[in-house]
Amino acid sequence: MNIVVKTQHFGKADQNTLVIGVFTDKKKNAIISKALKPFTEEIHALSKNKVFSGEKESTYFLRNFDGQNILFFGLGEAKSAETEVLRCAGAKVYTSLVAEKISDIAVSVDSFYTANGSKGAAFDAYVQAFAEGLLLSTYKFDKYKSDVKPSPELEVTFLQEDQTTPTKRAVDIAKACADAVFIARNLSNEPGSTIYPATLAKESERLAQKYDVRCKVLDVPAIKKEKMGGLIGVGQGSTHTPRFIILEYKPTKAKRDAKKVAFVGKAITFDSGGISLKPGASMDEMKHDMSGGANMIAAVLLAAKLKCPNPVSAYIAAAENMPSGTAIVPSAVLHTRSGKTIEVLNTDAEGRLVLSDALDYAQDAKPDYIIDAATLTGAVVVALGSICSAIMGNDQEMMDQYLSAAEKTGEKHWQLPLYKEYTDDMKGSKIADLRNIGSDRSAGSSKAGAFLQEFVKEGSSWMHIDCAGSAWNQRHLPYAGVGASGHGVRTLAEFACSV
Repeated sequence: MNIVVKTQHFGKADQNTLVIGVFTDKKKNAIISKALKPFTEEIHALSKNKVFSGEKESTYFLRNFDGQNILFFGLGEAKSAETEVLRCAGAKVYTSLVAEKISDIAVSVDSFYTANGSKGAAFDAYVQAFAEGLLLSTYKFDKYKSDVKPSPELEVTFLQEDQTTPTKRAVDIAKACADAVFIARNLSNEPGSTIYPATLAKESERLAQKYDVRCKVLDVPAIKKEKMGGLIGVGQGSTHTPRFIILEYKPTKAKRDAKKVAFVGKAITFDSGGISLKPGASMDEMKHDMSGGANMIAAVLLAAKLKCPNPVSAYIAAAENMPSGTAIVPSAVLHTRSGKTIEVLNTDAEGRLVLSDALDYAQDAKPDYIIDAATLTGAVVVALGSICSAIMGNDQEMMDQYLSAAEKTGEKHWQLPLYKEYTDDMKGSKIADLRNIGSDRSAGSSKAGAFLQEFVKEGSSWMHIDCAGSAWNQRHLPYAGVGASGHGVRTLAEFACSV
């Protein structure tokens, strides 16, 4: 999809299809839009006959009206037109255009104005969100199909009557966000036969070069030298040996008070459960168990693309968790980089083991903020479903800042507690410093977070994201589609750029 921005009166557009956003006024039973003037009679007839009323995510296609097609899309009531409404509207518009086999459109950016014709406070954010909805909806993962017909290229022109520099900037940000989300989706959607620790490391190196980001990869000897017993232990049952991937973005002219942000990601490229083998049903989805790491890679690249004013790094612990004669067994004790020991009671609780080493390593650089992301627990899916990710941490101000960033991106997150009782339970091993699962099934997500907190040094601001539910199959979102979602990538970059 190609999107350009032009200063031009919408009535002079020569594209074959015009796209117009409309608000609804339920009190007056009317449809309102600054761009409706030439089409007033038609749109009000649709409203009167209850064919189209401008409700959220609704569309109506009017074919060959005075030589052009018109696609109206609903934005609901102006007072509740949040950015996510525009993002979903962009996705619905794209679906309608594909169904109608349209290839060339003009979008009335002026129709995003609030009902009284003035610019809303979030007008540029509206433009960005609508463009994101269009772009994110184009994603497909069909590289392994032999009979794929290429989708027609959609030419999109955003038309605006007044000064367009902010609109161009909003579209550029949307393009960067979509590219980064696609990177995360592609990495996670790749089958376990093609993405394993070594190939993930090579792809990280390739992407880092493209985005002018520094990349360093630790192989097994280097990982052993770092005494990363958690990472080595999880990966020792597979023929595909672990890797530790470091990405570093530094702004060209960083301010003295710039905040250093560290992203830590779990990248279990395939999780069989190890000796504590998972059931066979849906085990194919365990190729997505590296989504936390994929999201962190993409977030650093997006921060670089957006010229984030703060230095941003990612630390990715990559391993494949497999059962074999060399795999760790329940009852094994692992010695982590921090010096703490872990009793492994279930080898399927492996993500926290690799993150223990990654968190410890990341703190060597003394970042101001540390965020880890992982598809860590099935318990979070029970608690929150696929709608959102869970967050927890030791710095409420930091978490509030992150939630504020999430409000802007529309990516839902929900805070869970880290009570002392959860930590006490994880310290309940009789032979080691920690156990890798709780004494029972209750509060599984928070107990996993409490476990990770034990590897956060005093004075470090840290937050944990459990994205096991949101990492894939977010089918409730019209711009997410099948497979990996890339949920969190945009929020992570927004946080890094705004702190």
